[in-house]
Amino acid sequence: GLIGLEREKHGYSAGLRTHMLVGVGSTLFTIVSKYAFGSGDPGRVAAQVVTGIGFIGAGTIIQNGINVKGLTTAATLWVVAAIGMCCGVGYISVAMIGALIALIVLSVLKLLEDKNPRKKSYRLAYLVTKGEMTLSKAVAVMDEMNVIVKDIDISSAMYENTRCTKVVLTLRIKGMNTKAEVMDKLINILQPLAMEELT
Repeated sequence: GLIGLEREKHGYSAGLRTHMLVGVGSTLFTIVSKYAFGSGDPGRVAAQVVTGIGFIGAGTIIQNGINVKGLTTAATLWVVAAIGMCCGVGYISVAMIGALIALIVLSVLKLLEDKNPRKKSYRLAYLVTKGEMTLSKAVAVMDEMNVIVKDIDISSAMYENTRCTKVVLTLRIKGMNTKAEVMDKLINILQPLAMEELT
């Protein structure tokens, strides 16, 4: 659950509920594999969890669109399945240590990475009227300001009871421009309904 909360806080589709369900499901599969069959290979069902979780992990990668995104979330689902399997065989302390290590990797190392100015990324979200094509203009502005567009996510949203389009840009500023300057430039060029920086 804590690993899922960390993913959800950063806006990824596989969040709290998905991670908890993967953990519970892998625990149940492992319990069934270990205790329900008196003969044969007791690890046969549990072994399928390792390969089966790949389908969910692949979905989190494909869903995020034009760039390779979601690899970390796919890895967290894989780790959560392993944590669940540890719980299923009774290795609770191992499961807790594994969860702690995963949380350290996701949170503490992320903080260290964010302090590196060369790796610092920002997520800007803006809303435009449904059907309005602004993406090429936004990318042109980013090229002009020497800003790398790492990812683009487009979805539907509501603004003042009106259906609109939400565009989330993940950006890395290489030049001397500031976040405020980038936002001001985008606002002037795109004239969005609203714009904000996401955490």
